[in-house]
Amino acid sequence: MLIIENIRPGSIAAELQIDTGSKLISINGTAIKDALDFVYHSDETLLEILIEDTIGEQVIYEIEKDSDDDLGFEFRQDKIRCCANKCIFCFIDQLPKGLRDSLYIKDEDYRLSFLDGNFITLTSVTERDLQRVIDYRLSPLYVSVHTTNEPLRKMMLGRKKLRPVMPTLKRLTDAGIEVHTQVVLCPGYNDGDELRRTIRELNELRPQLVSLGIVPVGISAHRQGLPELTPVNKIQAAEVIKSYGEQKQDRFRKDGGNGFVYLADEFYLLADLPIPDAGYYDDYYQYENGIGMLRSFLDDFHDNKNKLSGNKRRQPLRITIITGTLMAPVFRDELIPELNEALVNIELNLVLVRNRLLGESITVSGLISGEDIIRDYRDSGLESDLILLPPNCINIDGMTLDNHTPDSISRELNTQTKVGSYDLVTTLLACIIHKSQ
Repeated sequence: MLIIENIRPGSIAAELQIDTGSKLISINGTAIKDALDFVYHSDETLLEILIEDTIGEQVIYEIEKDSDDDLGFEFRQDKIRCCANKCIFCFIDQLPKGLRDSLYIKDEDYRLSFLDGNFITLTSVTERDLQRVIDYRLSPLYVSVHTTNEPLRKMMLGRKKLRPVMPTLKRLTDAGIEVHTQVVLCPGYNDGDELRRTIRELNELRPQLVSLGIVPVGISAHRQGLPELTPVNKIQAAEVIKSYGEQKQDRFRKDGGNGFVYLADEFYLLADLPIPDAGYYDDYYQYENGIGMLRSFLDDFHDNKNKLSGNKRRQPLRITIITGTLMAPVFRDELIPELNEALVNIELNLVLVRNRLLGESITVSGLISGEDIIRDYRDSGLESDLILLPPNCINIDGMTLDNHTPDSISRELNTQTKVGSYDLVTTLLACIIHKSQ
């Protein structure tokens, strides 16, 4: 049974005038227990849906639709399966107290891996879960492997017993399930020969095992009582690129058609080396994992920046762009100079936010706090008509890590604040048009 929390306007459910708060009991006689049941059983073109309304009466709705038609139901979230691992690199264990509650949830839910692209370790799945994945064709799945050396994996995941990863992955790929994997690279643990072993063994499961993303470990200033870890430095980042970057993909492309191993953008920024061309990322399999995001951002900018040249303002407009320190060279040395040259009567400035909340080794813009934004903007001495926040520092509920909102930042700074997008040109055009009205 699923509780209907919202009905999307214009949908089939809206036309049937089904009320929010009602319960979805079954589809075509099959009990619906969670969102996966719904996704799987609602794909038919002829549906008989049993709904229990808010006063307890049950009504059957007969629906004829195309297989890809949206019924329009949004359900109350199921209870999330949480992680029992004690990973030595777990970022949640490195968070200070007082942040938004959702940040402390360690999900290990195969359903969210399929529905939302969340990475899981497969350590908590049961035989029934695996069979359900196969029966329901839950593809693709996203799996954190970290290493295929089982003793090392147990140590890194903090578990004496756990489901072996390679046999589990083989069972899924043999059944036709597409899998994307990742390694959080921890110097001294799963790098070097261990990383070569992991890549070699995962490569044997292609083509159903489609990609392996490698991302550097994140280390905050709050690791008291946790195992000692060191971040990836500039030399190590350059070595990883030399071993697995754009020039090393040919062997994988010959074997399986795609590049297979993809490095996080952060490696290239740490090493101060050029970001690969778009072809390196193939279909951007792990975009949300920070792999190819910068290339896509830069390509969109260069493809569309000519749209800005015709926008001339009579009155000056001062815009300040906020970013984390990792992206500083990209904005400071490339984007801001080009934009200030192209725009007339518009002045763009940059504020680099140092991460005092989590520690200055955390340099990505997605993890900067509202308080740090406020402090570093004030310290800059800039006066602006508009402040642009990076899109990934604000969650789906419109909040920063420390529960600030764009409105609260605006009030603190007495300056209008807007959340930007990954399409910088479109964002700037919208700002120019809005401020011209």
